Amino acid sequence: MRTPALIFALVCSFQLQTSYAQQSEVHGTVLVFGHSKTKLIIATESRDEGKTRQLCKIIVLNGKTVFTAAGLAVHANPQVTYWNALAQAVYNFEKAKSTKNSSRLRNTAIGFGERFTKEVNQALRSDNKGSLEEIEGNKNTVITGDFLGFENNVAQFYEVFVTYDPQTQVASYQLRPKYNLARVVFGAAGENEVAIEFLKGETPFAKSEQAKWEMFKQGIPVKDRDVYLAMRLVELTIMYHPQHQTVGGAIDAMEITNAGIRWVQCKPQCQCNNKPLEIPPGVRERLDAE
Repeated sequence: MRTPALIFALVCSFQLQTSYAQQSEVHGTVLVFGHSKTKLIIATESRDEGKTRQLCKIIVLNGKTVFTAAGLAVHANPQVTYWNALAQAVYNFEKAKSTKNSSRLRNTAIGFGERFTKEVNQALRSDNKGSLEEIEGNKNTVITGDFLGFENNVAQFYEVFVTYDPQTQVASYQLRPKYNLARVVFGAAGENEVAIEFLKGETPFAKSEQAKWEMFKQGIPVKDRDVYLAMRLVELTIMYHPQHQTVGGAIDAMEITNAGIRWVQCKPQCQCNNKPLEIPPGVRERLDAE
């Protein structure tokens, strides 16, 4: 059974069209977020189901904005790309504009939810058996897509939750804004059990690890402590998750402020220079035609 997945392995922009079909069997990820009015934190691991490479799971949309997700980012049919979360995220960010009552990032998230859901429902009509097998294997959750960034000096965090309803036999989406407070608030998605246990601090394990962290953080510069805590939660998930084979590899982590993206750890094949991805012509033609 496929567990919540994030399947982005893009060494360069030209892989947008080809790498998804090859990665459709990747599963398992943990995403740790921290967010406040002045900063956004993201950390994740790099597990590839085939264990032949390490994946890039944070996608830079521009110098202050990223996309990441957990779930079925791509339909597993190797012959037809019925849905493609990465292409939709990049495309909708390009097309979105701010309006009087809504920011560009919010409109990106809404556009993504509408178009990605349309792709999923088209797949359910065209390849019902294969699509249902994918979705039901993920407990009727298709994807949770996260857009984080700064716009007009304001930190923004929008989550798009796409699910399938067996009663109506259609997929739909919900937009879930994350409201930022004065202090950093942490959360986790995907294989998040270990991270949530730590954050709640109720079990002996959580209390022990929190005590270790309090000692460890004294050796970390204050400006880096939030992002290092996110990295530690990913590390603990890799070490202690009951299905530890679903998470692993190098940890990528970043902080986003109004000054832009600052990578604290970044694999060389990822977007460490914060250069946005480009959509290949063939993919763009398909998206324009939808």
